[in-house]
Amino acid sequence: MRWENDEAHILNDPLPRGEWSYDQLVTSELFGFGSDLSLRAEAKLYERLELIRNPHRSPEQEARLRDLQEFVAALPTASTPSAQSIEELMLDLAGDH
Repeated sequence: MRWENDEAHILNDPLPRGEWSYDQLVTSELFGFGSDLSLRAEAKLYERLELIRNPHRSPEQEARLRDLQEFVAALPTASTPSAQSIEELMLDLAGDH
């Protein structure tokens, strides 16, 4: 259901089916909250997606895509800072072996 102009509108299929994490659900169109990423980070993600979809990238676009891939690889993957610290520790330990 979504409220528009003080009226409730029922949405039959508001979200695609599948597994969702809580942060994906809360930041989806269903709730209308913004992403926990900064607007600058979101812009970079969209730019990266557009470059990935372009099969005829120029050398400059390829270089930009590499930069954006490095940016994405550096983004936190855990849901909380403490979970991120544990994840990074586990990766460091795995890298030592």
